Amino acid sequence: MRIHVRDAGIAAFRKQWVEQATFLRKQGLSEAADAIIAGITFLRNIACLPIGLSQFRDTHDRLQKEGVEAATLVDYTYSSFHARLMAAASGAGSFSQDLHRFRDALNKMANGYLEVTDIAILVRDVFARAARKSNRILAVFRDPVVLAAIEDWIASSRFPFDPERIGEKVILATPDTFAARLADAGPGAPVDTMLVIHPTARAVRRIVMWPSLPDHMEIVGDGGALGSLRSAFKEAEGLFQGPPGKRVSTIIEALNECEGDLTGFDFDQVVAPEFKGGLLIDLTVGGGTGTRGPVTEIATEDGYRLRLFQSSDCLVRQDNAITPFKRTEARTISPGNEILVVTADLYERLDAILGPVPIDGKTGDFLKIYHETVRSALAAIPGDAHTKANRILERMRVAAHQMGYPNHSFGLNERQNVMRWMKCGRVSGRPDAPRSGLTFKCWTKAIELPMDMVDIFWRFGVVNARVQAIQAGLQESNRSLEFVVHPEPFYRQYPALEQELRELREELSRRFSVVSAVTVVQSKT
Repeated sequence: MRIHVRDAGIAAFRKQWVEQATFLRKQGLSEAADAIIAGITFLRNIACLPIGLSQFRDTHDRLQKEGVEAATLVDYTYSSFHARLMAAASGAGSFSQDLHRFRDALNKMANGYLEVTDIAILVRDVFARAARKSNRILAVFRDPVVLAAIEDWIASSRFPFDPERIGEKVILATPDTFAARLADAGPGAPVDTMLVIHPTARAVRRIVMWPSLPDHMEIVGDGGALGSLRSAFKEAEGLFQGPPGKRVSTIIEALNECEGDLTGFDFDQVVAPEFKGGLLIDLTVGGGTGTRGPVTEIATEDGYRLRLFQSSDCLVRQDNAITPFKRTEARTISPGNEILVVTADLYERLDAILGPVPIDGKTGDFLKIYHETVRSALAAIPGDAHTKANRILERMRVAAHQMGYPNHSFGLNERQNVMRWMKCGRVSGRPDAPRSGLTFKCWTKAIELPMDMVDIFWRFGVVNARVQAIQAGLQESNRSLEFVVHPEPFYRQYPALEQELRELREELSRRFSVVSAVTVVQSKT
């Protein structure tokens, strides 16, 4: 375990202006305080970018033009806080000069990151090391926006390494995709190092709970984030058991060694709460197919949104020592109820212990034929994998325009998606194919598949596999609820795994969240 503190000179700036924001709030100028906090968050995020700010802006501008939601980009958008700052200054009276001073100081700091950041230097060193290594590295970036910028850098003429070599030796991911990327790594050299760059505390918690990780982990961040991480893990250290507990202890020891570089307050709570609303767990759709009709959408105080069929079961915690949990239909849930929220990492842990939920039906011969046809089409496209992916993505944009959808957005990680679709490996659950029908048509047109086969591949191959995945997801949800309510049969059936199951149930019992709102919505097609 190794910790890299990369504060890039912002510690003193952060301390000064957090104190000023606190002072302004006490004067009743909460809007001015919030604007300063937003500016500090912006500076903190760009100081921790793995590439220079000027290059990052190219990706940021591209994503804006492609219609990516402003909320996704807000933490990296200068105008998002500048407008708030100037609006607050207009009503701050004599304190307005403080806000103008803050703006000027922030601009001066930001200009220092135009070409390079401390973390960008470290990432280049890691890539250079990876190109020489025999084993592979998993690099986990903060969010899809940063990952998109890294992918653009690798595809650009400014990338100083052999992109094909780096593609073989470095696996790129985010905290939400690292497990899938590890699973998709395929045969080849072992993945022996995991580099986690500017993570949130929640992201690190999720990572340490994963049952199988590379032997060596390195975490990179600023003193505020790493100080917050140490505080969070110290408070919760006793809750982690087994391998996750050992990892947490190792992380705390490593953080303690660089204690002098860490911020002494919980920066994430003071400045930018890491847990944002809008985390969606949807058990009504699966990869581009959907079911018409009303569904229940449940929002929780922790920021989760659950979408369930109205007859789907939820698990409610109740004040009853004999029966502390009650299964009830989603349609009966109301604000104030405390319900179980099972996230993907917990489903994955239960699968790892008990095995996946079996899916009825055959895997799908059509999907296998589709994959074989794709492989043949890809062989006719010149270049290495990265060159092919870039060429295909450009063709997809042209195809969307030709079909009358010039503004169709292909998403933040579309180049990475194209690389995955090119692998053609999985035939069930999450097949290697686009999620939406329109994107699938653009993809098949770009690689020049026979058009008379496209609808057949989509309907009888991709869609069928995902319908089975929906059924498995519902069964998986029901199994997790049953496990919490009635764990003893699971212990008896898997006696050798009883200790692991007990630890997992303890973790599940802490994943209840208070319902803040319930609405009935129309499920997407």
